[in-house]
Amino acid sequence: MKKFFILMFCLFTFIGINAQSIDVNKEDLHPNMIEFIDKHFSDLSIVYCSVEYTTNRYRNVDEVEVRFVNGTKVEFDAYGNLKSVDCEGRNFVPVNILPKRIVEYINMKYPNSNVTDFSIERTSRSRILKYEVDLSNGIELLFNKHSKIIYIDND
Repeated sequence: MKKFFILMFCLFTFIGINAQSIDVNKEDLHPNMIEFIDKHFSDLSIVYCSVEYTTNRYRNVDEVEVRFVNGTKVEFDAYGNLKSVDCEGRNFVPVNILPKRIVEYINMKYPNSNVTDFSIERTSRSRILKYEVDLSNGIELLFNKHSKIIYIDND
């Protein structure tokens, strides 16, 4: 039993040391992030910016989350690349963020729908693997790296 408690203490201590989150100012963000925010969300006030650091044996991997006054959440990877835009169903993702072929597909197949959530899955070297798009009508779309539809989920 004593070994169990020691193991649990070490586990929680290790987790606590390896994951940190700090609040930062917009000016402290990567230039790509600032440019993206200014281009697509310039009319919204930022509620907070948070940087999460996770230390592994190779390097620090960080993720940046920016929340706006309307509830929209934008996440970036360590290199300033967009990971996701989540409007939490109250607002819509600006279409100029999406690849052109995805916008064309949505306009053709779902003309009365808007995008509420958009995410990009990348490899560790920032190459795009796929795009995920959630629509206001409950449909989830999955596109490959060439913006071609590969999966449709009708809720």
